[in-house]
Amino acid sequence: MPRAFWKLSAMKKHYIILILTGVLLLTSCGQNKHVETEKETGNTYRFLAYYDWFLGQDEYVDILESESGPVYELNPQYGNSIDYDGKYLLITADESQRQALLKQNENLLEEAISVLETSDDRFLVSYDTNYEKVTLTIDNMQNEMVTQLFAANNLELMRQYLGVVSIALANRILLTGDCNSILVTEIINGDSGHIAATALFPFQSLTLTDEDWLKSQNEDVLLSAEYAGYDWMDFTIEEADDIHLILKPADEEREFYFDDERLEICLDSVYAEDLFLPYGLKAQDKVSFLVDGLYAIHDDGNNIPDIAPMALMPIKTVN
Repeated sequence: MPRAFWKLSAMKKHYIILILTGVLLLTSCGQNKHVETEKETGNTYRFLAYYDWFLGQDEYVDILESESGPVYELNPQYGNSIDYDGKYLLITADESQRQALLKQNENLLEEAISVLETSDDRFLVSYDTNYEKVTLTIDNMQNEMVTQLFAANNLELMRQYLGVVSIALANRILLTGDCNSILVTEIINGDSGHIAATALFPFQSLTLTDEDWLKSQNEDVLLSAEYAGYDWMDFTIEEADDIHLILKPADEEREFYFDDERLEICLDSVYAEDLFLPYGLKAQDKVSFLVDGLYAIHDDGNNIPDIAPMALMPIKTVN
């Protein structure tokens, strides 16, 4: 098992459900590129290695019950070749193989949804045909706090929901060919129809508090109460390497960091431990970070102020 992919913590009456923390090893990430050899022509799709929990499975297997190990062989109906570069699974597939893998993932997704919905009759899961969004609707909560429900079913619910969104994202990647495809995942208050929690998988954690659930009785919750004081702010990447990101804040209508021409994120610091970065992030890419206007305390030997974002979102596809 990877390190924590969700956690449930309590602060008085606040409970936070983080389905997608940081590195989020379970999810898949793919990039479509053209590959030609003497023997085969196809597209290569890039997935994080833990996609092997579902890859080519005949039936859906609970994450914690899976005995899957590293996958270095692939049923030829799903691809011509598979390789592991130390972090990613690279699958080369022609169009018929891509379609077969899409269909197989869809079958697994339906099975995963059935398992989750069977665990509690208040759960309903839906997704769209382009795999752009997965929605978990929770009905008939009445006056019960949703976090009480999550606390009672936390491990079972969270691992099953993570399986659902991971398989859905894999198909989103196969459809778009984009390593940095985003899957919108949300929790709906079934009694009111309003959004209780939403996130951009895999870049943003899905966070839900009691306060969020109460608010969702009357209106959509687009940013959790856990992130009060935070907002999305646009930046251009000026420099990017394995240790540092140097950022230039967007000039238009800047909400935070008014006097800063450059800001920095130190990727080797504790502040970046749970920050999920797009594959291939490079200079001149535009991203949006979830920030609060404060600075991080980190001595990296330069005079560029450090910040500690909670999440990021690519503004455009990173190639």
